[in-house]
Amino acid sequence: MKKLLTLSLTLVLLGVGCAKVVPATPQAPSPEVAQQEQKVFAEQTGLVNGSYLLDAMTSQIQWKASEVTMNHNGTVMAREGSVRLLDGQPVDGSVLVDMVTMKNLNLRGAFLTQFESHMRSNDFFDIKQYPTASFAIKSLEPLTGITGSNYRVDGEMTIKNVTNKVSFPANIQKTDTGLNLVGHMVIDRTLYGIQFRSAKFFEKLGDKMIDDEFFLDLDLVFTGPATEEQLKSADEAKKEGDGSGDIKGS
Repeated sequence: MKKLLTLSLTLVLLGVGCAKVVPATPQAPSPEVAQQEQKVFAEQTGLVNGSYLLDAMTSQIQWKASEVTMNHNGTVMAREGSVRLLDGQPVDGSVLVDMVTMKNLNLRGAFLTQFESHMRSNDFFDIKQYPTASFAIKSLEPLTGITGSNYRVDGEMTIKNVTNKVSFPANIQKTDTGLNLVGHMVIDRTLYGIQFRSAKFFEKLGDKMIDDEFFLDLDLVFTGPATEEQLKSADEAKKEGDGSGDIKGS
């Protein structure tokens, strides 16, 4: 039921010394083709206009990162989010990621404790000061030419209060309760001020080098359309979160 979107956010965790995975560059179709695809999508899904809220309990985000001598992987949880539909088409949205929930799944014992502690430090994500990261979806365009993807997602990723544009291919499908977005995101940690053991900034690192890119695999489940009461409740919860030291907008 869940399609794990390996949005390899190369979570700055130990960078990869192995071969990099470079996804194909998403290409938008012509306006005529896009219009036809939008019409087909709307007819096939029958989705109702409105806002669809993230189901945090069933959504999954997996990360992958590497250093020269080892690959790492783990999970992090999305706290809240939404996608808005207009004329049967997803048009924008947002996802708030709870960085405190970040876990490593390939280590054990003292190595696990040391690794997760380091990821939380100011060498990497500085989770005490920046407990959340966010992704604002600015546009979604029908996509052709990439197997398994039907949309190009364009947006802005904010990590440690630094915002950069991000684009990635995704597969968006209707479900019994709303819609499911599965995608793969590539993030360059150095663009967010995370330079620890990066070959861009340090020489002669040898096998201590950490790859600059990390990956996020997204499997996000949205339910809806939400009622006015649900939207009000979600908005109040978001405002409370913004006042508790979360990252300040993108």
